[in-house]
Amino acid sequence: MNLKNYKLITLILLSGILTGLIIIAIHTNQKNKLLKENALRLSEKEVELNSLLSAIESQYQYTNNKVTDFNIIVNGKSQPFSSLLNNQYMIFFKFASSDCMECVKSELKLLKDTAFPIMLLIETKDPRWLKAFIEAEQIAANAVFQIEKSIIKDSELPFYFVTNKELYIRDILFPIKELPFLSVNYYQLMQNKYFNNY
Repeated sequence: MNLKNYKLITLILLSGILTGLIIIAIHTNQKNKLLKENALRLSEKEVELNSLLSAIESQYQYTNNKVTDFNIIVNGKSQPFSSLLNNQYMIFFKFASSDCMECVKSELKLLKDTAFPIMLLIETKDPRWLKAFIEAEQIAANAVFQIEKSIIKDSELPFYFVTNKELYIRDILFPIKELPFLSVNYYQLMQNKYFNNY
């Protein structure tokens, strides 16, 4: 074998080895990327699960508790919350201007598809912010009531609840933005339980 052929064979072998190493590196990189993606998904699912467990614990903690009557502001005038209520159950979505607005807006989008009325209790001391928010989100003004303090002690999260003039909290739900099906299922359950006439 002459020197020229030897160099050619060596070059071909080295090219093959280099190609193999490149392929191995690409596969390794893809596997590492896949492992990172799976680890991220597991981490996200862990967060969702912890959020769900926390929401379930909160539901058990507050369901069937009686709230102290509080004031709502209607057309700039204060009146008792109980004045809105009678023997029939009503469903409310309570949130505050200080809450995560992205989370609140995602719930408001879901609410537009409900077949029964859900009243909004919005905690804020700024009527101008409230008016701007109602206009921006195109919410019917007669479905919104301003409150100036939290309804439930030690809870600043948005939540749904059902009540009547007795002021007992029924069927409370703390929604989770990452799990919108929980809210959708909740609407269906509430419709079947309280609002089949709508």
